Amino acid sequence: MTWTKLPDDALDRQPELSVSRSARLLNIEAMLRCNRTLSNGVITRTELPRISDSPDLEADVSELVGAGIWSPVTADSWQVDWTDQEDAAKVRERRKLTADRQRRWRQHASGDHSECDPKRCNVTRDRTRDATRYETPTRTGPFRTGPDRPEGTGQDQGHVPALAGAPPSLATEEASARLGRLPHPWSGDCCPLPETHPIHRSAS
Repeated sequence: MTWTKLPDDALDRQPELSVSRSARLLNIEAMLRCNRTLSNGVITRTELPRISDSPDLEADVSELVGAGIWSPVTADSWQVDWTDQEDAAKVRERRKLTADRQRRWRQHASGDHSECDPKRCNVTRDRTRDATRYETPTRTGPFRTGPDRPEGTGQDQGHVPALAGAPPSLATEEASARLGRLPHPWSGDCCPLPETHPIHRSAS
């Protein structure tokens, strides 16, 4: 269903005041018809007897055309003033959205939740939550770098940190056990560990 907008001053405007009561009524009847048929204000001659019982339709049409309220489109059709009415394309789009919403509701009521919105359907929301509950997020970066973790170091780069607060000997044993290397002098390309690492100090 569409609605015809009729401002409260529609009958007080100068063009309407210049025509007869019968012509003013025909104009309103034509707007109702055009909204129903979604013609964007185009009314045809064959429609006039269906919408009005005016004793002289031709005279009414002539008055409306003369006042500029209607304008001829063809010899048998006229354009009604459509300034205050809704465009037919918007009406069709609204009807389509309403029909889609009602169809999804009927599917939901029948147990089919394939098109349900998780924000509005408890079943779909629970399925989405269960499917993602045990997923482990993948870290893609950026990774932290700085003086305490120089770029290119870390456990994924072969870096074996010393135990915080542990004696140098224990730290060296721990690092050696993790890396599988013995204490050795630092030579720049001996291993991926920095020069200050205990595995180098213990061998000096």
